[in-house]
Amino acid sequence: MELISRDKLITILKPETITEEGHPESSIESAVVNLLKYAILSHRWGESEPTFQDLKREGAGYKKLDKFCAKAKEYGCDFAWSDTCCINKESSSELDEAIRSMYMWYREAYICIVHLAQTNSWDTLENDEWFFRGWTLQELLAPLRMRFYYGPTWTPLTQNPNDKDDAKVVRALYRATKIPENDLRNFRSGPNRAWEKMSWAASWKTTRVEDVAYSLTGIFDITMTVAYGEGDRAFKRFMAELIEKCKEWQILVWAGGLPGCPTGPCCYRTTDEAALEMLKNHEISWWGEGCGDDDFSITKRGVQVKLFMSLWQSVFLSCPAGGLMTSPLDELVVQSPFFPPASTTEWAIGVLKAGQIYICFLLRRFCRPGLDTVRNHWRREVTDKILTVLEIVWL
Repeated sequence: MELISRDKLITILKPETITEEGHPESSIESAVVNLLKYAILSHRWGESEPTFQDLKREGAGYKKLDKFCAKAKEYGCDFAWSDTCCINKESSSELDEAIRSMYMWYREAYICIVHLAQTNSWDTLENDEWFFRGWTLQELLAPLRMRFYYGPTWTPLTQNPNDKDDAKVVRALYRATKIPENDLRNFRSGPNRAWEKMSWAASWKTTRVEDVAYSLTGIFDITMTVAYGEGDRAFKRFMAELIEKCKEWQILVWAGGLPGCPTGPCCYRTTDEAALEMLKNHEISWWGEGCGDDDFSITKRGVQVKLFMSLWQSVFLSCPAGGLMTSPLDELVVQSPFFPPASTTEWAIGVLKAGQIYICFLLRRFCRPGLDTVRNHWRREVTDKILTVLEIVWL
């Protein structure tokens, strides 16, 4: 086991000149894929993981890496890549490149070898922490070929060369993640189906707050700079990029977080089955053309979107300052600050999407005497659940 640099890799591969005419780009890509056959490791970090610096100092090998390299060799791979030691994390430029390229590296690997350290049988598969850590979500979706091993002895989960071709494995992965089987087998990155993809990530956690955003960039095909230390701002930047590329109204439907931006994928979790089916619907026009504003945009004030509005009168009567207010709508809880008596607060329901159920926002306008109407614009209010209203039928 040897850590090799890019320069040394070139000398090992001994690249040749490609002289094929007609399709030079595809010829180059095919040659590189056939020449550079590598395995990639997906795992949960444990104690005493070897770093780039450890291997540069020619320290002793470690059991996990030894096992991984041995499995890679079984697949005919002369090269293997692990995030623990193949990224020099002391170099900000190398770390930035690695994070932005991670999805592509997993996608193009000949085989992704997964180690489930906490699994000892099929029955405990769904409880392994590998299914709850943020970075492993894209490591599950990106590769076309995967092989699962579990426990300290690296026992293979199946005898198949590619576990993504095994129906039993794919069903088990669906039970653990609720990701559709077609996506588990052959996922395509991009900003489409954004709400559904966010709901997949709702239960996956990261150690660093910035990684909530960075670990999703490959899944949504978003490019953004890496800046550890920016905290929650990373997810705000990510959402701004996603909303700019995504033209699906569902991306605006979240609960909790902030009025202008969700604080993470957890805001896209819902147990409302009717709303869930509507939100993850792949055919956006299924509920009828012209329903919902697909021309929303990002401005300095936040997201601007057109809504059909219905005013509420005297909805909240006796609310303590800064407390929680419960509305007549089923299980809707709203948090609102105290307003001085001289101010007027108006409430409204804004319909984002109409159908068998209505996907709605709770809106508030805070008016002060003498304040011009332009500044008295409606703002979205935070709710702890996604707001839906049943279709009203007039008899």
